[in-house]
Amino acid sequence: MFRRRRYIEGFTLTEILIVSIMVLLVVAVAMSTYVLLSQYVSDLAKQAILQGKTRLCAERIVRDAREAASISCTLSGNEINFTYDPQRIGKAGSNWTSRYRLSGGKILFTADTSVGVETVVVENVSLDTGDKLFQYDLGTKLVTIDLQVEKIGTANEQDADISTIVKARNAY
Repeated sequence: MFRRRRYIEGFTLTEILIVSIMVLLVVAVAMSTYVLLSQYVSDLAKQAILQGKTRLCAERIVRDAREAASISCTLSGNEINFTYDPQRIGKAGSNWTSRYRLSGGKILFTADTSVGVETVVVENVSLDTGDKLFQYDLGTKLVTIDLQVEKIGTANEQDADISTIVKARNAY
């Protein structure tokens, strides 16, 4: 006569809404963490590339300083010239001169100053007032390189600073 009503077991609407909100919060936290980590990894990669270019530029100048027969540097410290004597470095041919100079925030390299073709070695070089990019001490035959490079226009500004002193082995 009277039937017992049978209850269907399951989740209530309130329980489903609460679980849905919790899942959305977990997904939001995971996504924001992913975005932050990917930006961090991207910035690290850019920083590594910038430091690599700066280091490569400094190593190139150091190599040239070690092989140069004579070195001259401007008083402003924005330009350095290397003259090579091929016989002193075990090569054939006649003397030649190369130059590194700072112009418009770029270090330009000229392989042979008689030709005059310049190539950009590194960009975004910055100098504080009174600082010199290149210095050469004729008495000790030491070349000082103070290279500061900044990557401008990124969300997180990157920079690379390299300072080195090298003994000019072949300079006379």
